[in-house]
Amino acid sequence: MKLFALIFGSRRVSVDAEHGATLLNICMKYRFSYYKMGSFDGKTYVVGAPAVARRIAARCREYGVLAELGELSGAPRYIARFFSRGGLVIGTVFAAALIAISQNYVWDIRISGYEGFDAAAVEAGLAECGFARGTDLRAFSADAVENLFLRNSENIGWISVNMKGTVAYVEVEEKKTPPKKEPSLPSNVVASYDGEIVEMITYSGLRVVEVGDIVRAGELLISGAYGEKTPGLHLTHASGRVIARTFRTVTVEIPFEYEEKVETGRVFRENYIIFFGNSIKVSRNYGNLGSTCDKIVEGEKFDFLGSSLPLERQSDIYVEYKTVVSKRTRDEAKALAASELEKKIAALGAEQILKRNDTVFFTDNACIIVSELTCLENIAKIIEFKGSY
Repeated sequence: MKLFALIFGSRRVSVDAEHGATLLNICMKYRFSYYKMGSFDGKTYVVGAPAVARRIAARCREYGVLAELGELSGAPRYIARFFSRGGLVIGTVFAAALIAISQNYVWDIRISGYEGFDAAAVEAGLAECGFARGTDLRAFSADAVENLFLRNSENIGWISVNMKGTVAYVEVEEKKTPPKKEPSLPSNVVASYDGEIVEMITYSGLRVVEVGDIVRAGELLISGAYGEKTPGLHLTHASGRVIARTFRTVTVEIPFEYEEKVETGRVFRENYIIFFGNSIKVSRNYGNLGSTCDKIVEGEKFDFLGSSLPLERQSDIYVEYKTVVSKRTRDEAKALAASELEKKIAALGAEQILKRNDTVFFTDNACIIVSELTCLENIAKIIEFKGSY
């Protein structure tokens, strides 16, 4: 009975307790069936189907008894509430029609692949090939999209596009590049910097210096020409590893005055709805954008029951700024100079720093740090022969 009342609904008819006997007599006389009867707060009531409850209330009025009809309960209550809201009904019908139509279009693209791949770049590349959210699946060819994408891509060596319903699952693999071959042209190995040789390994060619020698930048270390005079002279690609003790100087200068961007407080915003890849502007900025603005793009994708919808919200935010001249303190300039110095020293690529001496001094306009370094580094530099041979 409870299930019946839940599906088809029920209403309560209540009268004052003094008329309770009349209510029950009416139900018996006219054979009105009800689910439940009881009393509360000086009232006697019966609960029956909505139509039966209305007839019981009408009979009570005929007998001069005031009867109160309670609210509709069960499934009919929610159905009635739903259809009483016109906008909700229209929206539901529209959404259902939209879903039915959109089954022929790509709703979402999910990309997976090798470690470190750029999903945004892959999606942009697919869009250039005519495949994106909103693409009509009735004219879709996976082979055509894959082949065109691979012709345009420099980093992707394999791609697979599989449709499951309205969702595209894309897998990519990195392009495998063969290892770089050593140059085969005849060449010499020369010194890239001044230094004292402490270790030397010759892979090919003729060694012309030894450990302990002092060499200058550009001086020949390993020759690619060896043997007697022509026709006995042989040319080859010289190669090797030459570790030398070098003396390097690195200088960093940080001025006290510098230009800085400061926000003016004016922010402009333009809002878009992106539906199946089509951008629709829903609001725009009516102010005058300054000539110096930073653009920030914010977006949000919408999901339903764990599945992505072909609907996005995007906001283009323009933050206006002005350029002002700011000043650093001596300590701030020194700290920044020290940080930049470490970056420059790391960029040298030395195998080992044997000795380091930093000198800090200030001018009227800047902080300067000079670092004198004694390093161990590979000074071998390959130079190909010029001209005919």
